[in-house]
Amino acid sequence: MRLTIREKLVFCSLAILIVVSLVLTLVHFNFARSLVEADLAERAVAFARELAATIGDQRELESSALLERQIHDILVVRQNVAQLDILIFGPAHGRVVATSHAGRRLPFTLADAAEVRRGRVVSRLVQEETTRFWEIIAPVTFDGTVAGAVAAKFSLGRADALAQANRRTTLALTAVGVLVMAVLMSGAAQWIVVRPLRRFLSAVRRVERGDDTLSAVEIATGDEFDELARHFNA
Repeated sequence: MRLTIREKLVFCSLAILIVVSLVLTLVHFNFARSLVEADLAERAVAFARELAATIGDQRELESSALLERQIHDILVVRQNVAQLDILIFGPAHGRVVATSHAGRRLPFTLADAAEVRRGRVVSRLVQEETTRFWEIIAPVTFDGTVAGAVAAKFSLGRADALAQANRRTTLALTAVGVLVMAVLMSGAAQWIVVRPLRRFLSAVRRVERGDDTLSAVEIATGDEFDELARHFNA
Protein backbone atom coordinates (compact mmCIF):
# COMPACT_ATOMS: atom_id res chain seq x y z
CA MET A 1 0.00 0.00 0.00
CA ARG A 2 1.34 3.39 -1.00
CA LEU A 3 1.28 5.99 1.76
CA THR A 4 0.97 9.71 1.19
CA ILE A 5 3.37 12.19 2.76
CA ARG A 6 0.69 13.22 5.23
CA GLU A 7 0.10 9.61 6.28
CA LYS A 8 3.83 9.00 6.70
CA LEU A 9 4.23 12.11 8.82
CA VAL A 10 1.22 11.23 10.96
CA PHE A 11 2.24 7.59 11.44
CA CYS A 12 5.84 8.45 12.33
CA SER A 13 4.77 11.17 14.74
CA LEU A 14 2.17 8.88 16.32
CA ALA A 15 4.72 6.10 16.78
CA ILE A 16 7.08 8.50 18.56
CA LEU A 17 4.24 9.94 20.62
CA ILE A 18 2.95 6.52 21.68
CA VAL A 19 6.40 5.28 22.71
CA VAL A 20 7.21 8.44 24.67
CA SER A 21 3.77 8.48 26.31
CA LEU A 22 4.00 4.83 27.37
CA VAL A 23 7.50 5.24 28.78
CA LEU A 24 6.55 8.36 30.74
CA THR A 25 3.34 6.68 31.95
CA LEU A 26 5.25 3.62 33.19
CA VAL A 27 7.80 5.82 34.95
CA HIS A 28 4.95 7.76 36.56
CA PHE A 29 3.23 4.54 37.68
CA ASN A 30 6.38 3.16 39.28
CA PHE A 31 7.25 6.46 40.95
CA ALA A 32 3.71 6.91 42.30
CA ARG A 33 3.64 3.31 43.54
CA SER A 34 6.93 3.81 45.39
CA LEU A 35 5.61 6.99 47.02
CA VAL A 36 2.38 5.28 48.10
CA GLU A 37 4.23 2.28 49.51
CA ALA A 38 6.61 4.52 51.45
CA ASP A 39 3.73 6.60 52.82
CA LEU A 40 1.75 3.53 53.88
CA ALA A 41 4.84 2.05 55.51
CA GLU A 42 5.35 5.24 57.53
CA ARG A 43 1.69 5.22 58.58
CA ALA A 44 1.86 1.55 59.57
CA VAL A 45 5.02 2.06 61.62
CA ALA A 46 3.52 5.13 63.31
CA PHE A 47 0.36 3.17 64.15
CA ALA A 48 2.34 0.28 65.65
CA ARG A 49 4.47 2.69 67.70
CA GLU A 50 1.41 4.56 68.95
CA LEU A 51 -0.32 1.33 69.94
CA ALA A 52 2.80 0.15 71.73
CA ALA A 53 2.97 3.47 73.59
CA THR A 54 -0.60 3.05 74.88
CA ILE A 55 0.44 0.00 76.92
CA GLY A 56 1.33 1.68 80.17
CA ASP A 57 3.03 -0.98 82.31
CA GLN A 58 3.91 -4.62 82.70
CA ARG A 59 0.61 -5.47 84.36
CA GLU A 60 -1.33 -4.07 81.41
CA LEU A 61 0.94 -5.92 78.98
CA GLU A 62 0.13 -9.19 80.74
CA SER A 63 -3.64 -8.53 80.78
CA SER A 64 -4.83 -10.63 77.85
CA ALA A 65 -8.51 -9.79 78.31
CA LEU A 66 -7.89 -6.04 78.30
CA LEU A 67 -5.63 -6.24 75.25
CA GLU A 68 -8.08 -8.47 73.37
CA ARG A 69 -10.83 -5.87 73.85
CA GLN A 70 -8.50 -3.14 72.70
CA ILE A 71 -7.56 -5.14 69.60
CA HIS A 72 -11.24 -5.76 68.79
CA ASP A 73 -12.03 -2.04 69.05
CA ILE A 74 -9.08 -1.16 66.83
CA LEU A 75 -10.05 -3.64 64.10
CA VAL A 76 -13.57 -2.23 64.00
CA VAL A 77 -12.17 1.23 63.21
CA ARG A 78 -9.05 0.32 61.21
CA GLN A 79 -10.32 -2.07 58.57
CA ASN A 80 -6.99 -2.10 56.76
CA VAL A 81 -5.43 -3.91 59.73
CA ALA A 82 -5.59 -7.57 58.74
CA GLN A 83 -4.04 -8.95 61.93
CA LEU A 84 -2.78 -7.63 65.24
CA ASP A 85 -0.67 -9.51 67.80
CA ILE A 86 0.73 -8.31 71.11
CA LEU A 87 3.72 -10.20 72.45
CA ILE A 88 5.55 -10.29 75.76
CA PHE A 89 9.24 -11.11 75.85
CA GLY A 90 10.64 -13.66 78.25
CA PRO A 91 14.29 -14.46 78.97
CA ALA A 92 14.57 -16.61 75.83
CA HIS A 93 11.48 -16.30 73.65
CA GLY A 94 8.40 -14.17 73.20
CA ARG A 95 4.83 -15.34 73.51
CA VAL A 96 1.56 -13.92 72.20
CA VAL A 97 -0.63 -12.53 74.98
CA ALA A 98 -3.38 -11.12 72.74
CA THR A 99 -4.22 -11.54 69.06
CA SER A 100 -6.93 -10.92 66.51
CA HIS A 101 -6.39 -14.39 65.00
CA ALA A 102 -5.85 -17.11 67.57
CA GLY A 103 -5.24 -19.75 64.92
CA ARG A 104 -2.08 -18.14 63.55
CA ARG A 105 0.61 -15.67 64.48
CA LEU A 106 2.49 -13.31 62.27
CA PRO A 107 5.65 -14.93 60.85
CA PHE A 108 8.34 -12.89 62.58
CA THR A 109 11.64 -14.69 62.98
CA LEU A 110 14.16 -14.88 65.81
CA ALA A 111 16.25 -12.34 63.93
CA ASP A 112 13.26 -9.97 63.86
CA ALA A 113 12.74 -10.49 67.60
CA ALA A 114 16.40 -9.73 68.22
CA GLU A 115 16.08 -6.45 66.30
CA VAL A 116 12.97 -5.48 68.29
CA ARG A 117 14.71 -6.32 71.58
CA ARG A 118 17.28 -3.68 70.59
CA GLY A 119 14.44 -1.15 70.33
CA ARG A 120 14.17 -1.14 66.55
CA VAL A 121 11.07 -1.41 64.35
CA VAL A 122 11.01 -4.21 61.78
CA SER A 123 8.92 -3.85 58.63
CA ARG A 124 8.63 -5.71 55.35
CA LEU A 125 6.39 -5.77 52.29
CA VAL A 126 4.74 -9.16 51.68
CA GLN A 127 3.08 -10.30 48.45
CA GLU A 128 0.28 -12.85 48.86
CA GLU A 129 -2.09 -14.40 46.32
CA THR A 130 -4.61 -11.58 46.03
CA THR A 131 -3.05 -8.57 47.69
CA ARG A 132 0.01 -7.13 49.40
CA PHE A 133 0.65 -6.40 53.07
CA TRP A 134 3.02 -4.47 55.28
CA GLU A 135 4.13 -6.52 58.28
CA ILE A 136 5.31 -4.37 61.17
CA ILE A 137 6.66 -5.23 64.62
CA ALA A 138 7.38 -2.41 67.08
CA PRO A 139 8.81 -2.64 70.61
CA VAL A 140 6.83 -2.04 73.81
CA THR A 141 9.20 -0.25 76.16
CA PHE A 142 8.97 0.43 79.91
CA ASP A 143 11.64 2.72 81.40
CA GLY A 144 14.00 2.08 78.52
CA THR A 145 13.60 -1.71 78.64
CA VAL A 146 11.89 -3.62 75.83
CA ALA A 147 9.23 -5.78 77.51
CA GLY A 148 7.21 -6.86 74.49
CA ALA A 149 6.12 -5.96 70.99
CA VAL A 150 3.16 -5.03 68.83
CA ALA A 151 3.02 -6.98 65.56
CA ALA A 152 0.60 -5.81 62.87
CA LYS A 153 -0.30 -6.75 59.33
CA PHE A 154 -1.64 -3.93 57.15
CA SER A 155 -3.47 -4.65 53.91
CA LEU A 156 -2.58 -2.65 50.80
CA GLY A 157 -5.70 -3.91 49.01
CA ARG A 158 -7.52 -0.58 48.94
CA ALA A 159 -4.40 1.35 47.95
CA ASP A 160 -3.68 -1.14 45.16
CA ALA A 161 -7.29 -0.95 43.94
CA LEU A 162 -7.11 2.85 43.81
CA ALA A 163 -3.77 2.64 42.01
CA GLN A 164 -5.26 0.22 39.47
CA ALA A 165 -8.19 2.57 38.85
CA ASN A 166 -5.74 5.45 38.45
CA ARG A 167 -3.71 3.43 35.93
CA ARG A 168 -6.80 2.66 33.86
CA THR A 169 -7.85 6.31 33.89
CA THR A 170 -4.36 7.49 32.95
CA LEU A 171 -4.08 5.01 30.08
CA ALA A 172 -7.54 5.99 28.80
CA LEU A 173 -6.62 9.69 28.90
CA THR A 174 -3.33 8.91 27.15
CA ALA A 175 -5.19 7.06 24.39
CA VAL A 176 -7.62 9.96 23.96
CA GLY A 177 -4.68 12.36 23.86
CA VAL A 178 -2.98 10.30 21.15
CA LEU A 179 -6.16 10.30 19.03
CA VAL A 180 -6.55 14.07 19.42
CA MET A 181 -2.90 14.56 18.48
CA ALA A 182 -3.41 12.34 15.42
CA VAL A 183 -6.27 14.52 14.21
CA LEU A 184 -4.38 17.76 14.87
CA MET A 185 -1.18 16.51 13.25
CA SER A 186 -3.11 15.29 10.22
CA GLY A 187 -4.63 18.74 9.83
CA ALA A 188 -1.24 20.43 10.31
CA ALA A 189 0.41 18.16 7.74
CA GLN A 190 -2.41 18.87 5.30
CA TRP A 191 -2.05 22.64 5.72
CA ILE A 192 1.75 22.93 5.90
CA VAL A 193 2.97 20.18 3.54
CA VAL A 194 0.26 18.64 1.38
CA ARG A 195 -1.41 21.87 0.23
CA PRO A 196 1.79 23.48 -1.20
CA LEU A 197 2.85 20.20 -2.80
CA ARG A 198 -0.49 19.90 -4.56
CA ARG A 199 0.01 23.36 -6.04
CA PHE A 200 3.39 22.28 -7.40
CA LEU A 201 1.95 19.05 -8.81
CA SER A 202 -0.88 20.97 -10.43
CA ALA A 203 1.62 23.35 -12.04
CA VAL A 204 3.81 20.44 -13.24
CA ARG A 205 0.83 18.72 -14.86
CA ARG A 206 -0.16 21.93 -16.65
CA VAL A 207 3.39 22.32 -17.95
CA GLU A 208 3.41 18.71 -19.14
CA ARG A 209 0.17 19.36 -21.02
CA GLY A 210 1.74 22.39 -22.69
CA ASP A 211 -0.52 24.89 -20.92
CA ASP A 212 0.87 28.34 -21.78
CA THR A 213 -1.53 30.16 -19.46
CA LEU A 214 0.47 29.19 -16.36
CA SER A 215 2.25 32.30 -15.15
CA ALA A 216 3.65 31.29 -11.76
CA VAL A 217 3.12 29.07 -8.76
CA GLU A 218 1.91 31.32 -5.96
CA ILE A 219 3.12 30.09 -2.57
CA ALA A 220 3.77 32.60 0.20
CA THR A 221 4.64 30.36 3.12
CA GLY A 222 7.99 31.93 3.99
CA ASP A 223 9.71 28.53 4.18
CA GLU A 224 11.41 26.04 1.84
CA PHE A 225 8.25 25.74 -0.28
CA ASP A 226 8.33 29.49 -0.85
CA GLU A 227 11.96 29.29 -1.97
CA LEU A 228 11.18 26.31 -4.20
CA ALA A 229 8.34 28.27 -5.82
CA ARG A 230 10.68 31.16 -6.63
CA HIS A 231 13.12 28.77 -8.34
CA PHE A 232 10.26 27.10 -10.19
CA ASN A 233 8.91 30.43 -11.41
CA ALA A 234 12.33 31.76 -12.49
